[in-house]
Amino acid sequence: MGDVLLVAINSDKSLSCLKCLQRHLPGEKDRAKLLLSLKFVDYVVVSSEQASKEILSELRTDILAKGGDYKLPEIVGREYMKKVCRYPFVKGKSTTNLINYDSKPLWL
Repeated sequence: MGDVLLVAINSDKSLSCLKCLQRHLPGEKDRAKLLLSLKFVDYVVVSSEQASKEILSELRTDILAKGGDYKLPEIVGREYMKKVCRYPFVKGKSTTNLINYDSKPLWL
């Protein structure tokens, strides 16, 4: 959809606030490294919701992509974008499914 792909991920702190619990997931550094290992990902930013809004207001990229669980009014930074795309979930593919899978994390 574009020339450069910047992926913003939630910091560990912001995830614990958003999800209201501690999930047994890889930490922010490991998640960022995993994303950067994908050849189509150019940059990864670890941020909070407020930091994401600040980043988007400065970058003013053409396209913002979000998961389908977000309603348009809930998407932080949408007012700075030319286009916002929401993508539906793939059935059976979710963080919750990873966590609950046989009680063992898949990444170990």
